[in-house]
Amino acid sequence: MHKLTFSRTVPRELVHRASVAEVFVTSLLDHGGGRIDVGVQLPRSHAFYGDSDNGHHDPVAFAEAARQACLAVAHECFRVPAEARFLLRKFELRLLDPAAIAVTDTPCDAVLRCRVVQRFTHDGRLCGLHLRHRVEIDDRHVLTADFAFSWLPESEWAPVRGTIEPPRAVPPPTRCAAAVVGRRCDRNVVIGPPHVEGSFARATVVVDTAHPTLFDHPVDHVPGMVLVEAFRQLATACAAVSANLDTGLLTALRCRFSAFAELSAEAVCHCRLGAVQMMAADREVEAWCWIDQSGRTVADAQLRLSFPTTAVDAPHADGLAGRTC
Repeated sequence: MHKLTFSRTVPRELVHRASVAEVFVTSLLDHGGGRIDVGVQLPRSHAFYGDSDNGHHDPVAFAEAARQACLAVAHECFRVPAEARFLLRKFELRLLDPAAIAVTDTPCDAVLRCRVVQRFTHDGRLCGLHLRHRVEIDDRHVLTADFAFSWLPESEWAPVRGTIEPPRAVPPPTRCAAAVVGRRCDRNVVIGPPHVEGSFARATVVVDTAHPTLFDHPVDHVPGMVLVEAFRQLATACAAVSANLDTGLLTALRCRFSAFAELSAEAVCHCRLGAVQMMAADREVEAWCWIDQSGRTVADAQLRLSFPTTAVDAPHADGLAGRTC
């Protein structure tokens, strides 16, 4: 292939998706020397990533496209076996041009200029990569996404995971009201009702293993993107209650995964909200979040939300959502 194409997706197996509808990568072009271009397409509407009223493609959808690109690059350009197990270590997202990700009357074709920042080895064997993606839409640099990840042969996965307890046979926890976390559909809420005290908040992580996007296929742990969404939703809820800010746009995120989040134990997300900063046309707030499970922190993040100055007052964070999808 001598140029990127957007007419069809890559095979779903290449990006570890069960549903073809969840595949965003369309093509790859390896220039050599650790430089790979990746074509992706985001749909105008998506049941999970499009579940908001802000008029933008979800920045996390671009992150998911970049995550899929990491898998495709590993398999296609570095010949990582299809049966290898992958671990997400760190992930960073920076939105540079919010206007460029506005939803239009056509799907969003984007080019990811992927560069190998670092290669990780163990006993002389390549076992991980740090990839930086420069996301371009119509030749505009709109977003940067960094991923550090590693992989294991299938034979080494069981010793690393150890004994895995089955998921808890308990009723699903109550979800937070969808509007409080910037959602319309109850099923897309991944935290319980938040407990907010000043600039601090905490909430139980709601793990719905039947969710068609977040749990596209069976896994033995809580996926990293579920934890990312929990961070965003709790920060959004905390901003609503503490600072009376309506749903903001995620413009920066730095996340680190330090342990497996298990399906068999409750996980609690915590958030500390920073002071609201007045920018040229927006208000911005930073948040520091972490998720604890069984006495240890499994992931932590720093993120920034941007709120238009014309935003209406935020909804209240009590009660349950009135809409079910």
